[in-house]
Amino acid sequence: SPASSDLMDARGSSGSITAHARTGQIITFALAQGVILIGAVMVYLSLSGPAGAAPGDDELILTGVGVAMAICCWIAALIVPSTMRRKAADQLLQATQQAGHRMDIESIPASAVERFLVASQAATLVGQGVLEGAAVANLILMFVDGNWIHLPLAVICLIGIVFQVPTTGKLQEALESAIRT
Repeated sequence: SPASSDLMDARGSSGSITAHARTGQIITFALAQGVILIGAVMVYLSLSGPAGAAPGDDELILTGVGVAMAICCWIAALIVPSTMRRKAADQLLQATQQAGHRMDIESIPASAVERFLVASQAATLVGQGVLEGAAVANLILMFVDGNWIHLPLAVICLIGIVFQVPTTGKLQEALESAIRT
């Protein structure tokens, strides 16, 4: 609820939901900007290089590696952060129950909220980092083998990075969801 978010922010600590959301947004922007810059350079180099022949067996292997990497990294970006968030939610619930607090946001100890937000931020970074690696690898493979199929794979990974951007609303919902379970 908006009042709960205001309460968390009113604590003035680095653990505020808004502060964590802003930090995550800056990191997301930096990750996306890096992929876009590398992509622009690789596209430029690919277009300005000598015209190559049709992909041979070696290039098809690299294309397969790029596709497999994108798929595996998407799966990892879905599973690993989810597992990390679930563990953080369990720890938040335990900390709240051990302290004998009611199960509402206003009564959760600030230190437990901070640990949850840090763990949530780490989960987001893991998911984004895995996709960034796949995006950059596909952009490099595009330059190496001249196969443009790597570009849409990199763009799909970039979209995955951007979709994971933390917002105050997402973090608030994650916190509320954690105490409901």
